[in-house]
Amino acid sequence: MLFTSRHPMGPEPVSHLTVGGLTRQESLVLLHSQAQQLSTRDAELLAHALDGLPKALIEAAEALENMPTDAYLALLTHKGAESPLAPADRLTAQLIRHNAVRLRGDDPQAANLLDACTLLAPEPFPLHSLAKSAFAPPGAHVLTDQDNRERVLSALSRQLARVSDDGLQLHRLARVTLRGALSPAEHSRAAQYASHLLAAASPGNASDPHTWPRWTGVLPHLLFIAPMDLTSAGARLVALEACRYLSEHGEPHRALVRLEELHSAWADHLGPDHQHRLWAGAHRGRVCAEAGDAAGAKRLLTEVYSRQRRVLGEGHPDTLSTAVLLAPPDQQPSQ
Repeated sequence: MLFTSRHPMGPEPVSHLTVGGLTRQESLVLLHSQAQQLSTRDAELLAHALDGLPKALIEAAEALENMPTDAYLALLTHKGAESPLAPADRLTAQLIRHNAVRLRGDDPQAANLLDACTLLAPEPFPLHSLAKSAFAPPGAHVLTDQDNRERVLSALSRQLARVSDDGLQLHRLARVTLRGALSPAEHSRAAQYASHLLAAASPGNASDPHTWPRWTGVLPHLLFIAPMDLTSAGARLVALEACRYLSEHGEPHRALVRLEELHSAWADHLGPDHQHRLWAGAHRGRVCAEAGDAAGAKRLLTEVYSRQRRVLGEGHPDTLSTAVLLAPPDQQPSQ
């Protein structure tokens, strides 16, 4: 007799066989059987976004009777968007929520990691990059101790995520469903844990070529997470360093978009004189200068410098660093 389940089936003598999602080709065949009008491009996008989960693919095909594919994908990936699986009693969403509730009871440490990952990007999170540092998550032994790490990742991979050499990646459908289901208190805890993860995964100085290979895995998460979900100094610093990485790799305009988002959000959330908001302003001014906007850079840095002198004092390292950035180019120290 064969039983299928999204969670472990119980004690022996039951034999377990892990079954992954459909292959790309199988997903395309299933989608086209349910939605014959679907283009190959749209089918490819859906197959990738839904991780080859048969029930999710069928529900997507049904949803596309009433909305274009791009709109459906936008719902699936947009920050903070509600799940496109409405109504809420759809089987896939029910199973995802059921598995998450079960996980909270069976393994709270795995559930903490699950909640944190719902606030991060869809790409795999590079757990191998986590350092045993002051920024390590609460109960850091869960991820740095081999036995605990394997237990936690095994619990997640049985139900809601994929574990590979690239790291931990939640199924996209699970990300959307669970993120929208977090209570305010759960969201706050998840943001704190996600911030600890990002700080502990910091590759280091973005100007150091030795760190560049390590930026690839963590960069999408630093650019995706909402500014207000960066709750610690360590996480905010590495988010700013990510913008420096972009600027130094030929993407200053992309860096400026993110810096403007951080600078503005932290002004509202932390206050205009908060040290971390001033960090964002100084980084933004530096990148403006690197992008050729000398006037914009001077305006930003002058405002930051004025606030730093008043709030932190003339001799504070942050104030002195901004003074250097404001100095004429021929008076600035060589890199």
